[in-house]
Amino acid sequence: MVMRLGITPILYFAFIIPILAILDIRVVFEPPLLTFMLHGVFTCSMSLVVSYLSARSYLVSGMVTILLLGCGTMVFGVTALLSASLIGGPNFLVTVQNSGILLASAFHFLSATLASLGLALQVSKYRKLVVITAYLGVLVFAALITMACLQGVIPVFFIQGIGATALRQFMLGGAIVLFATSSLLFIRLYFKSKSDVLYWYSLAMVLITESLFSWFFAKAAGSPISWAGRVAVYLSAIYFLVAILILVRGVRKKMKNEKSQYEEKGAAFLIHE
Repeated sequence: MVMRLGITPILYFAFIIPILAILDIRVVFEPPLLTFMLHGVFTCSMSLVVSYLSARSYLVSGMVTILLLGCGTMVFGVTALLSASLIGGPNFLVTVQNSGILLASAFHFLSATLASLGLALQVSKYRKLVVITAYLGVLVFAALITMACLQGVIPVFFIQGIGATALRQFMLGGAIVLFATSSLLFIRLYFKSKSDVLYWYSLAMVLITESLFSWFFAKAAGSPISWAGRVAVYLSAIYFLVAILILVRGVRKKMKNEKSQYEEKGAAFLIHE
């Protein structure tokens, strides 16, 4: 029943976002502190929790696909929080967040491609060093994008009340394609395996795709269609959290079973001796 309810928000956004795009309502509701708090609680905090749990699972399993998931969610959450900080306006928000979204889409697409091809890449040595380096790289990227935007190095992405520039639409369009493709790949894997992890993970990807679609048509940050996209992202963070919690539980169960089997074999060996 709970799993069926997970589809309801996706159907809702699929219905409401095209309507808001057609209506093109440009009334802005953008309290800076509220936006910062919502991004911090739903997007950044949950993304960091997912990234932490992904790192823990990666350290146990060594699976590269899990590490890529952690990197993707971290860059998504950190850039979302930085974009909603009180130091910039609408163009700053859009530029930082969309840059993070593009990198996050690349991480998720690579993870989906590896999983779809059945390439279970594992790291056997230096796992801690690999995960620390990967996560630090993500944080450095977020910091560099933020500083570059504040210094005016990056071309304008968004003009409030008018809409996005061609550069921003190109980058966001690329992210939409990558996220949409990733979601389709994971949905395909779900129908093959019926895995609860893939179910919630693929739905989270669909929600993000819908949110990016809404932002593609938004003419003003804080407009109704912009908020529809934000709510979709907030929900996707919850879906990601559910997926990673199920994954962590599965990894722990697998390790426990392997330990039990090892102990049983050891006991049988001692008895035999």
